[in-house]
Amino acid sequence: MTKVSIVIPCYNGTDMVHAAVSSALAQTHPETEVIVVNDGSTQTETLRALGELEGAGEVRVIHQDNQGLSAARNRGIQDAAGDYILPLDHDDEIRPTYAAQAAAVLDGQPNVGIVYARAERFGASTGQWDLPDFDLSTMFERNIIHPCGMFRRSDWQEANGYSTDLRVGYEDYDFWIRILGLGRDVVRLDDILFRYRDTVGSMADRMTHRDRVDAFAYTFATNHALYVQHADALAEMIVRHQREWDMLAHFKRRYGRVEDTVARAGALRRRFQGRA
Repeated sequence: MTKVSIVIPCYNGTDMVHAAVSSALAQTHPETEVIVVNDGSTQTETLRALGELEGAGEVRVIHQDNQGLSAARNRGIQDAAGDYILPLDHDDEIRPTYAAQAAAVLDGQPNVGIVYARAERFGASTGQWDLPDFDLSTMFERNIIHPCGMFRRSDWQEANGYSTDLRVGYEDYDFWIRILGLGRDVVRLDDILFRYRDTVGSMADRMTHRDRVDAFAYTFATNHALYVQHADALAEMIVRHQREWDMLAHFKRRYGRVEDTVARAGALRRRFQGRA
């Protein structure tokens, strides 16, 4: 049976890391190891929690200076014994059958490079995370694979791991694009097996528009061969956006005067209120 390594990077995760590790240890797949990478945590509570995990002996804890999420994942995967890797952030959780179901797909379909499950949110918001079915042209537009997808360790090596140049987010997107660049297929499991903790002030919330543009530009520049190979999917994405831009331009032409009138009325109202 193929061994699965669940790699959990942790930076100041407080008590959330316990829940993540517990969900990893509860996997029904018999050949599973859990690796926690302490990425230079400074909080006393987090260090205490990591010490407890290390002392219990059920997980491997690797300590390193703070180098960022990508470097922490790479370090854990580098030391992993499993042929299949399942990354799990310290504030997220997985259902017990995730590793077994994903590993079964990779075992049975050598052409598949990424297996991910349907997901749900908890925390600041709750409910099913409605990611669309996988489609390459949509993937060129935005990331539609959550960070907790299983992949082959050999593909991680061939793709040169997670990029440490992306420190503000989108390292998952860039990594998935490079796996796709190896010619691998993608499978989404029908069951909801990944639980994404939605937190206020997360890295995604802190990203600016410029950060997103820079991340996409980096991914495009470093994976241009994939975009050239699938020019039809890229063209489909561009055409789809062109339709949206045309609709927006039509709306502005038709309703722009109304918007201008409303804006002027609001300005006049505020002016007269200021005189009162």
